[in-house]
Amino acid sequence: MDSDSLRLTPAEFDSSKRGWRILAARGHDLAAAKLILRYINERKDAIQAGGSPSLATFYFHAGQEYACAGREHYSAAIVQMRKAHKADSSWNAYVNATIGFLTEDEQALASGIRELGATSPELTQILKKLEAGLPKSKQYREVYDS
Repeated sequence: MDSDSLRLTPAEFDSSKRGWRILAARGHDLAAAKLILRYINERKDAIQAGGSPSLATFYFHAGQEYACAGREHYSAAIVQMRKAHKADSSWNAYVNATIGFLTEDEQALASGIRELGATSPELTQILKKLEAGLPKSKQYREVYDS
């Protein structure tokens, strides 16, 4: 499956069930994260040439999959998410707030929610779920999927 996935276009690899998402759907989050990083390594030029999804999106998804794999992978998740910043302040607020959840930084999470405000209701809703899960020390996947 890996070699077939690596031949997909960036959009297919990121959004279809033939890319990394098939592993994630089966609960193989660590394998999904590693496959995304392998795809970045082998197809970086194609990602950068295509424009969407961006390289930042790929790094963020790798970080999410590390986070979904459990607390013991949060540090790897944070490393990938820090590579996910781009020239979009709303997106960066979302990334920083997600890192805030992983580091149990309530202020970073609240700041992201304030910054996003009404500009991105979908992302704000996700951050509010993370904020609600933080005091209970819930796992990223448990909160994100709720």
